[in-house]
Amino acid sequence: MKRLDKIYNWTIFIILCLITGFILMYHEPFRDEVQAWDIARDLSAFDIFKQMHFEGHPCLWHFILFPFAKLGCPIYVVSWISYFIMMVTAFLILFKAPFSKLVRTVLVFSSPFIYYYSVISRNYCLIAFCITCICLLYQKRSERPLLYGVLLFLLFNTHVMMAGMASILLFFFILETFINCIKNRRISWKHGIGCLIGFLGGIVLCLQLVGSYSDNSLVQSIGTSNYGPFTFLEFCNLFMSGYNMEFYYITGYNFAWEYFYIIVGFLLLILCVNMFIHPKDTILFVISYAFYLFVSVVLFYSITPRAIIIIFLLMFVAWICKEEEITPSKGRIFSIIKKYSICEYALQGLLLLFCMLSIPYGIKAAYNDIQHTMTDAPFIAAFIEEHIESDAIILSTNENMTGVIQGYLKNRKFYSVENQRYFSFVTWDKSLNTDLFSSDFDVAVANTSSSAYVLYVPNISGGTDDTIQNLEESGRLELVYESASEFFYWNSNQEFVKFKLYKLLW
Repeated sequence: MKRLDKIYNWTIFIILCLITGFILMYHEPFRDEVQAWDIARDLSAFDIFKQMHFEGHPCLWHFILFPFAKLGCPIYVVSWISYFIMMVTAFLILFKAPFSKLVRTVLVFSSPFIYYYSVISRNYCLIAFCITCICLLYQKRSERPLLYGVLLFLLFNTHVMMAGMASILLFFFILETFINCIKNRRISWKHGIGCLIGFLGGIVLCLQLVGSYSDNSLVQSIGTSNYGPFTFLEFCNLFMSGYNMEFYYITGYNFAWEYFYIIVGFLLLILCVNMFIHPKDTILFVISYAFYLFVSVVLFYSITPRAIIIIFLLMFVAWICKEEEITPSKGRIFSIIKKYSICEYALQGLLLLFCMLSIPYGIKAAYNDIQHTMTDAPFIAAFIEEHIESDAIILSTNENMTGVIQGYLKNRKFYSVENQRYFSFVTWDKSLNTDLFSSDFDVAVANTSSSAYVLYVPNISGGTDDTIQNLEESGRLELVYESASEFFYWNSNQEFVKFKLYKLLW
């Protein structure tokens, strides 16, 4: 690498670190970020593994948080962990990716890097890191089979949506190992162990998540299972409408669907041509992206951090196609395409397009994070620590919304009026957001003589809203804390979460 190129890469990297670090200083970890932290803090390693059955996520991210949470670090550390992982990923791309300066620069300033994976601290940052590492090693996987197997193991356990990509990569790796064994008439124990490690990654994922879909109350309430049986045509309509929304979540543009068919048509055209030039690489991308869409669009629902995974899938196929040696082709058209690397440049162009489309929405989300408080949790937690007795029972009207507060507290658990249990994180094993009645509160405090407080989230359940209003009017509730204003929810900037804390009077 030339000296000027190094200076350019270091300059871009430092600018990226400073911009993202600045945004991070204004960010308050919110619900989903705190959920993983609370699980890592309050459970043993074995219990974390079991808890994933209800989380619907593999436990790799939780185990990364585990030592920091157990050491008593503040919740804000979680954001710096994802920030560090994404900055390392950006460094690898800037210095190692076989793309032009323009593509590399726009890629590291796309929305995953400037906000959604670096500032928002979730397991998505592991996807970006693992795919980048696999790109670096892919052409040398036969020379480093053990390391390649470890990367496949890790990719399996980043997110269930990556199981498709990890599986097809593992399939081709096993196939290549088998063919080489036949050709060389000997078994390579390193390749065998590498395949075994990757295979174990899939087994570990399955052990955590088998039966999770049917047992997760959130998925059952808002996933496609909530629609009941539907015909093949209805399934196709559901898929296409969900796929249309992918472009909205990438761009934040309400009319992005107008360009949907143009972009998809361009993508399909490139893939069809690339199938003749780089058939295996094209199959890898198609299966990886199809599996992601099946999980995100069909089984569950998409959000921005999931939709922008396509950036890293496109990076993967563009990277390996660029570095792959191709044999001469028969036919003048394909010879020209190969000679001038038309497919490789087209894939990089498509990657550049998706990165550029994502940047405005990433900037908007980062701006909102700087301008607005994303959650009132740190403030109400500080109030509870200072003003609420340590032996008081705090009754939560909504596990899902109030669990975030406990990430900012130490040695406190809330009592769920919904499910009549103590909790420090949400377990998706029972129905949430249910209507509560005054008798539910009476049951919750029946066996305690300590002071009781009610932590209430308005506008989630109509029945609960009516019950709280009746308890206020009857003089059983005394307001002691209320969020100063409504707070933005990070994904859509349309959901507002507000807390009220009452003292329950006997």
